[in-house]
Amino acid sequence: MQPATRDCLICRSSFAPDPRTKRQRVCSLESCQRERKRRAWRRWAAGHRRQKQFKTRLWALSRPDYWVDYRKSHPVYRIREIERMRIKRKSLRRIAKQTLIRRTASERLLGIRALSRRTKTVAKPTLIARQIEGVIEFLVWKENVAKLTHIASPGLANG
Repeated sequence: MQPATRDCLICRSSFAPDPRTKRQRVCSLESCQRERKRRAWRRWAAGHRRQKQFKTRLWALSRPDYWVDYRKSHPVYRIREIERMRIKRKSLRRIAKQTLIRRTASERLLGIRALSRRTKTVAKPTLIARQIEGVIEFLVWKENVAKLTHIASPGLANG
């Protein structure tokens, strides 16, 4: 026998379950039903993806020379893959250079900030000194918020 009311797993509101269903856990609101279906699909898709990867690996292990033979018999594919990998390696080099430039710029800005803070503070800083401090703060913030790549060292993002 089902209880008179239950709490929805999604919106946490009480609802009267449909007597024709045995295990109704979600109310009949459209948004709750949409979320229930989304969660069910994600559970299914995760298992399906793992199963597909497993089958693909088994297939690849049983045919170790497949790609070697395929490239020999499909020269257009081989040329296209060589070009794709060349472009990919070139973009990775560009990212590495940008990371190095960003790191040195960030280090210089942090050095300038440290120097400006070491000087004697005055009771009434001039307008130009406040503007310089504001510019340094902005530049340090900008360098630290910029998208870091996996090559960048994690210590620099803390500022």
